[in-house]
Amino acid sequence: MEYTISKINKIGVKIKESIALNSDEQEMFNYFRKIHELIFEKFYKKVNLSDKYTIVTRLKRMESIINKLQRPNSSKLSRIDDIAGIRIIVNNFNEIYEVSELLEKLLIGNNCQLKYNKDYIKSPKKDGYRSLHKIFTFNYENKNLNFEIQIRTKLQHLWSTTVEIYDLIEYKNLKSGSFNKLKTWEGLFFKRCSKVMENFEKEDFISSKKLVNKIFTFKKYIKIFERLKTIKSIKNINLLKDYKDGDSLLLIIDIEKGSINFLDGEPENLVTYYNILEQESEKNIKLLLLTIKNIKKLQSAYSNYFLNNNEFIELIDTIYNS
Repeated sequence: MEYTISKINKIGVKIKESIALNSDEQEMFNYFRKIHELIFEKFYKKVNLSDKYTIVTRLKRMESIINKLQRPNSSKLSRIDDIAGIRIIVNNFNEIYEVSELLEKLLIGNNCQLKYNKDYIKSPKKDGYRSLHKIFTFNYENKNLNFEIQIRTKLQHLWSTTVEIYDLIEYKNLKSGSFNKLKTWEGLFFKRCSKVMENFEKEDFISSKKLVNKIFTFKKYIKIFERLKTIKSIKNINLLKDYKDGDSLLLIIDIEKGSINFLDGEPENLVTYYNILEQESEKNIKLLLLTIKNIKKLQSAYSNYFLNNNEFIELIDTIYNS
């Protein structure tokens, strides 16, 4: 299906203003998102690091696209950097920059260029978010498709997924909301926890301990932490028997029922079904379309969708009681 940048951006304006798309616009939007799947195929052909690190790819959910378009000073739909997203979880700070350099060597050239970097490790976001983002541009049929690669350590990932779990359970929007998160107790709590984990990762255990002690002098913070402890991880997981590493997967997560179902199949068919389900799903149903090279790493890569925050709880408790 042919599309133009101007038409895609007009569709983005309608999505931003919550105006329903007509059938032609919906088809064009679905196609625009679908062709970003090609990036994952190209990526895995050039990058082979899945034995050493956890690597997952995903198409951006409609809910997340809407949130991004509705932010102040948001970019146009055609310029959103992470319709196609790739996440690489490494072991320590040094590996972040080693992998970053390696990606540039492997990817740049043959219709792929580095657009820019966003280093939220040397300069964390105000809310405590830490990760290295690399934005690339892939040329397809004379049109530039942006994609984002996030590189983060296990502890940085642990913090981020715990924030997302809290959002899912409490129907908050701390992860991607445009409001000032630091005017909320939850925002301040997670910002302080981010600093705790940063110090811990740098082996500055004394500073971590002092900061945790300070956190637990506030009743509001204690209440948030106790709420995290009450969240039960999803146990009803209906795994596929014939899944092969590298196949596309559609996860259907029912927060209220505490269940996760998987669908596999041809990427094109899954994207189509994903688009249909997205329009029909209730608030408590979350969808995720992804590819993972090692299915055993799925829960660690997306612990937020399994509501598993045990490691976060254990780390903060360990530091506090040490």
